[in-house]
Amino acid sequence: MGLIESIIKILLVNLILSGDNAVVITLASRRLSDHLKKVAVIWEILRAIVRMLFVFIVLYLLKLPFIHLIGGILLLIVAYKLLEDKQGE
Repeated sequence: MGLIESIIKILLVNLILSGDNAVVITLASRRLSDHLKKVAVIWEILRAIVRMLFVFIVLYLLKLPFIHLIGGILLLIVAYKLLEDKQGE
């Protein structure tokens, strides 16, 4: 799978989730005043844009060499600490 196809798939999933969140924000803000509804919608739009930016940042980071190795090592450290806490109880 190419990079472009991966980006398109991630963006489509992100758009679907953003649409779902927009519906939830709309339902949650339906009893607010008109001014507060506009503020809620603006914040939701800004949040969706920031989420899209994070997608591109993560895609860039995943192309860095050894990032998967570093991430795996960090996950092992976290898993070890979680197991160590369980055994202490």
